[in-house]
Amino acid sequence: MVRLTARTTWVGLLAGAALLATGCSKPTPEEQMTEAVELIQQGQTARGVMKLKEFVRESPDDPLANEARLLLARYHASEGNATSALQQLQAVYDKAGPSDPLGAQALEGLVTIKQQIQEYDEALALLDEAREQFPETDQDSRGQIDIWKANLLLSTNEPPRVEEAIALLRDLTLEAPEKTTRGIARENLASYYRQNKMFAESNALYRDYIAAYPDDSIVPQLWLAIAINEHLAGNEDESAAIFNEWADKIKAKAEEELESEVRGRKLLELAQNYAAVGRYQEAEDLMLRVMGENTRSRLAIETQFGIAEMYASAALQNQDDVFLEKANAILEQIARENKGTNIEESATRRTEELKSAMERYKEFLAQKEAAAMSDDSATSPTAE
Repeated sequence: MVRLTARTTWVGLLAGAALLATGCSKPTPEEQMTEAVELIQQGQTARGVMKLKEFVRESPDDPLANEARLLLARYHASEGNATSALQQLQAVYDKAGPSDPLGAQALEGLVTIKQQIQEYDEALALLDEAREQFPETDQDSRGQIDIWKANLLLSTNEPPRVEEAIALLRDLTLEAPEKTTRGIARENLASYYRQNKMFAESNALYRDYIAAYPDDSIVPQLWLAIAINEHLAGNEDESAAIFNEWADKIKAKAEEELESEVRGRKLLELAQNYAAVGRYQEAEDLMLRVMGENTRSRLAIETQFGIAEMYASAALQNQDDVFLEKANAILEQIARENKGTNIEESATRRTEELKSAMERYKEFLAQKEAAAMSDDSATSPTAE
């Protein structure tokens, strides 16, 4: 939730050197923080936490005290002590406010923990309060908090709040002044729709966005997303018509790139879309082309692994041993061609992981089928 900041690590290195050089009897706040952080990093968590508590107690108003409190909050959260974590986070937030980077971290921690313990009203109130602390001119910050609020509302699974979240995300998608805010809101809402198999609603959102912002550079990708949704909904003819039109346009645009690596990465992105609609051979053909145009490069190896991962995903998704065999064959080829390197190790490890994942998934399906049969037996009338 809260990570050691780059500043803390940097200060720690300098302070440690200063302590050795000067031999000061009374450590500075920076040196106290350094010692605590180093103890935690070395696995001496209890001693490090004790030092952090001492530092906060002795220097509550020091600029580094909020970093110490965030570390303490992370420790308490990892121990399952929500009350203590919230106390530390609230102290940081009260001192720093939402516009300060550390205050923003504290707000994130407060909302996350309150969400986990289902104190939704308190979490929502925090976000509303934080939003009001930003001026109306700061639409970027306000928009980020609105998205955060919408995601929190969705997580409640309470129909009125879910409806409020959908309305909020839709408004942000179509009306937010900041392009970044519009994009995040759009994809969050589209993701919610897809997770709930509401493909028509997802496509309606995309079409409304395209109508509102026809010149946005993301439009071709949105049309591919619409085609993928149609595929997932079982509307193959509609999916193919949309996909073919926009895949051709995207491919033609990629062909204009003179740099082979830049062109290759754009074609790889397109290949992923082919795979998403189940057109694996066409996806593989594109990826093989990228490998051919970027031989003996990191991109070529990444692409070869990408082909294997595509078939691995298809094997798990479709429970198809043919796809599994293809993935394994490619991984074995990578291992052979890169003997004695870490690439061989990665390929061998991924082969074993894939086999294990496939076996676990088959066991899961078998257990699910057995449970279903058991339920059917329990509910069927007994013959007299």
